[in-house]
Amino acid sequence: MQKRGFTLIELLVVIAIIAILAAILFPVFARAREKARQSSCLSNVKQIMLGCLMYVQDYDETLPLGTHYSYEDGADPGPWFGLIMPYMNNAQILVCPSHKHNESAWTGRWAAWASQTNSYGANMDLRGRLMATLKQPAEWVWLTEQNEYWQYWYPSSPCEVNETSSYRPWGSKSKFEHNDQMNVGFLDGHAKSFSKGGLIGAWQNDDIQFDYDYCDAAARM
Repeated sequence: MQKRGFTLIELLVVIAIIAILAAILFPVFARAREKARQSSCLSNVKQIMLGCLMYVQDYDETLPLGTHYSYEDGADPGPWFGLIMPYMNNAQILVCPSHKHNESAWTGRWAAWASQTNSYGANMDLRGRLMATLKQPAEWVWLTEQNEYWQYWYPSSPCEVNETSSYRPWGSKSKFEHNDQMNVGFLDGHAKSFSKGGLIGAWQNDDIQFDYDYCDAAARM
């Protein structure tokens, strides 16, 4: 009895089915992989916030000062994450698993800043503030995910609400790589994921805060 093989039509049908299944399943796998990275990043944010709170306890309830670059003469206190590193003792938690690091061409006084691979930016409006002056610490945003080398974000310079602002924590320097979400750290130590719209909405509804004083009223008019 002659053995019958597959016809060209049958092979094309099988290939088409495989292609359709791949197109359906690959995005699902990619989202699941990114969800795992998001969980790891959220753990990073939580540990950084705990390190920050331990620093605050040792320094008279004062949030890390620091700056976003290093002076050549060494007079600068260094970046915020350098100040709390003794409490974390692990530089790896400063890098999100989804972070794509590119070498910088910056030189001179900016070289030390640019050489730091850091996925997170601190709220510059709160640096050096006394914790006692910040009511409801569970609402105050201290840490967000940021693009390359942007170790601070500037919530009140200028006061902008639009989504394109580079100064807001949802602006062009922020990262929403975890399935269009970003991890955020609060001053009571907890961490949470937000979409861009969710972050803006939470701020406009007074559920979260990141402006110390003068910016809120002007920005929401």
